[in-house]
Amino acid sequence: MEESKMNTRLIVLPLLCLVLMIYVISNGVIAGFPAITAEAAGEKVFDPSCQMKIDKDSAVTYEYQGETYYFCSEACKANFTKAPEELACVCKTAGMPGCECAHCQETAARCGCKSESGGHEGGGHHH
Repeated sequence: MEESKMNTRLIVLPLLCLVLMIYVISNGVIAGFPAITAEAAGEKVFDPSCQMKIDKDSAVTYEYQGETYYFCSEACKANFTKAPEELACVCKTAGMPGCECAHCQETAARCGCKSESGGHEGGGHHH
């Protein structure tokens, strides 16, 4: 009889731990941290057309001057393709590695270097 109780405990306790672990992970119960979801784990990028931050994996893409641009929809991609020179990052297209502008540091949707006096070519923005 004692051996039977021991065998039951060896099966039930690991199962309870597994159920508890699944619950904690799926509900984000640990110390108030949010649940880990695919959305939270996915890489985010800016749509240069509407300036929204979007999921890179599900974005519509377009290649311009050797760079990939990401869009939330076909409509935003179409808006970009009408005038890519106005919305594209001048740092990337000018081949300026190590730029510290907000766009190149991925904290802004659009490159502000072009709007500074003279842009890269005119000497208004330096790296």
